[in-house]
Amino acid sequence: MAPLLNPVMIPAITLGIIWTFNNVNIIWLVSNGGEPSDQTHILVSYVYKAAFNLYRYGYAAVLSIVQSCYRMKGDLRGWVANLKFENWN
Repeated sequence: MAPLLNPVMIPAITLGIIWTFNNVNIIWLVSNGGEPSDQTHILVSYVYKAAFNLYRYGYAAVLSIVQSCYRMKGDLRGWVANLKFENWN
């Protein structure tokens, strides 16, 4: 990748990943809420179903924290990789 594109691509890729996680409505509509047999859930749609369909609010809260930690881990990994790349030049 060209060196001048890196500062632009890192935020674009990070935002794309975040927006994909937040795009629950398309997955929910296409898979009819996880059907068949709850096999097509991603973590976000599973949290929604646990909280609002199964009324397991505590379980959904813990899953939300796990999801947030997963996102932060990926963002931190990208941030460290970007710092290493900038210091390399």
